[in-house]
Amino acid sequence: MAIVPNLDAARAAERRGAQLVVYNMAHVLMDTLRSLTAPATTDATGDPA
Repeated sequence: MAIVPNLDAARAAERRGAQLVVYNMAHVLMDTLRSLTAPATTDATGDPA
């Protein structure tokens, strides 16, 4: 059996890491949706509307 001096701390760190990944993915998704639904700031030629 491997000796892990602080298994609880390792598990807590892993949990925090997983929560951070989910949090970041949710924010990326929300930013993507927001940009897709935002009104266009340029016209068809790329000039400011």
